[in-house]
Amino acid sequence: MLSIGVKLSEQRTLIFENMLDMYQWQELIFCIFLLAVLPAFLEEYLFRGIILKVGESQYKKQRTAIIFQAFVFSLLHFSIFEFLGIFMMGAVFGWVASYIIIPIAYWLLLAKGL
Repeated sequence: MLSIGVKLSEQRTLIFENMLDMYQWQELIFCIFLLAVLPAFLEEYLFRGIILKVGESQYKKQRTAIIFQAFVFSLLHFSIFEFLGIFMMGAVFGWVASYIIIPIAYWLLLAKGL
């Protein structure tokens, strides 16, 4: 069983090394988009968009919904040793999404609409 994990790890390393073997600047831009930008947007949409909204519909308090999404955020990062740090960052990101970004977006939409 351990040898399967080692083989998968070696295969993953080989795939990433091949992806980073670039000869043109367009390949660099594509790799940055594929490995950094796209996962960040999708992760934010999943955790602060979908999971936070599910928490808000299930719990009465906003704070409980933020804690819920932070807990799911840290669980799905699969790191026991960094669980607390990931949980705290998830809570900060959830707070920012709930109390800062969304009210500003509503205000800007209302200001543009009037």
